[in-house]
Amino acid sequence: FRYEIHVKKAQCIVEVTLHNVPPSTIDISKTTRRRLVVDCAAYTKKYLLEFDLPHNMTIDPEKADYTFESGVLKCILTSDTGAVPESAKKEREDFIVKVKDQKHLRFRTTK
Repeated sequence: FRYEIHVKKAQCIVEVTLHNVPPSTIDISKTTRRRLVVDCAAYTKKYLLEFDLPHNMTIDPEKADYTFESGVLKCILTSDTGAVPESAKKEREDFIVKVKDQKHLRFRTTK
């Protein structure tokens, strides 16, 4: 699986790859405000993913959007507070600074 935090939309987007698992056997009902649970115990391949949301982010499980397409379950989990935790914002800012620094080194430009 992989995840990303969308700072502007206050969302955590999680993509879970489930090869050959029929959508009818996927259970996400155990998802809580701080944890995503994807359970495929009803299928012959027993998949279970329990993922604590990063940066202690809280979501409203009832408003989450789940789509299953081409073997990938895409979970769009919107923050229940309407904002992303400060630690996530700081991590994003640090990443942008790092990318800009690498760009300056690569193309030999001045800051």
